[in-house]
Amino acid sequence: MEIIGQMVQKRPMHIRSSWCRPQVDELPQLSLPFYPRSVGHFAVAGTYSEEVPAGVKPFVQLYWVISGELEFVFDGTRYKLGAGDVCYRLPGEPHIHRLLSGQAEYRWLTFDGKGAQEFIESFGFPRTGWHGGQCPDELFIEYEDRLHEMTPHCLRRMCSIITEVICRAGTAEGNEDASLTLFRRAVAICRKNFQTADFNVNRLAKILQINRSTVNRHFIRHMGISAGKYLEQLKIQYASTQLQSTSKTLSEIAEMSGLHDAAYLCRIIKKHYGTTPSKLRK
Repeated sequence: MEIIGQMVQKRPMHIRSSWCRPQVDELPQLSLPFYPRSVGHFAVAGTYSEEVPAGVKPFVQLYWVISGELEFVFDGTRYKLGAGDVCYRLPGEPHIHRLLSGQAEYRWLTFDGKGAQEFIESFGFPRTGWHGGQCPDELFIEYEDRLHEMTPHCLRRMCSIITEVICRAGTAEGNEDASLTLFRRAVAICRKNFQTADFNVNRLAKILQINRSTVNRHFIRHMGISAGKYLEQLKIQYASTQLQSTSKTLSEIAEMSGLHDAAYLCRIIKKHYGTTPSKLRK
C-alpha cells in the first residue's frame, strides 16, 4: 500500500495517462462558466482502491467506465458500476471507489471554478450513477490534447467538450428505449406533415399504428407536452416566420401552415404572442 498525500492506493495500478492544466490550483485568467482542470485514462487490476477524505478534491470529477466493474461509495452507500456506466463527484466530496472485477478500465475528467457544481447538477443525472453507453474516447482524447495548449480557444473548446461528454452520457437510455425510438419517429412524421390541414394526432396515431393516448404518453414523457401541443407549436412557429419574412396574405399563410383559415390564424397568433398578425408582422 502506498500513501500519496491523503490518498490511499493499493497496487497493482497501471496509469495509462493523467494530465492536469499548468498551475492546477490557479484558475485561468479568462472569464468562463467553469474551468477545465485534468483528465485521465486508467486501467486497474488486483486489489485496487482509491480513498480520499472529504475536502481534498475541490472540483467536479466525472467517471466513465469502459470495462470491468467498480464500486463507488456515495453518502456511505455502495453502488456497482460496470461497462458504459457514468457517475460524478462534487467538489469536496469524499472520494471512494474500488475494483470489483479482476481488472477494469475507465476514463475521467475534472473541471472546477465557481459554476462547476451548478453546471453538472443542472443536468439532473442521479448521484448514484447511470448507464451512459459506450465511452466517447475521442472526446476525452481531444480534451487531453487541448489541455496541453491552454490557449483561450482551447479553454473554450474544452468547456464545449465537457458539455458534449455529459450530453453523450445522457443518450444511452434512449439508444435502448423503444419509447424514444417511437417518439423520434413521431416527431419526424409531424415535421413532414404539419403543413397539411387535416393532419392531426389521430392521423399520427394511425400512421404509427397505436392509439392517441399512447402517442400523447410518449410525447409527454420525452418532451413534456402533448402531441397536439407540439403540432400546434410547429404550425404557429412556421406561420410567424412567414408573417415576418414574407408579404403573403393571412389566408395564404394559414394554408401554408396547415391552419384552417385566416380567422384561426389570428386566434392562434393572439393566443401565443398576445398580439395581432399585423403587429407581429411589423
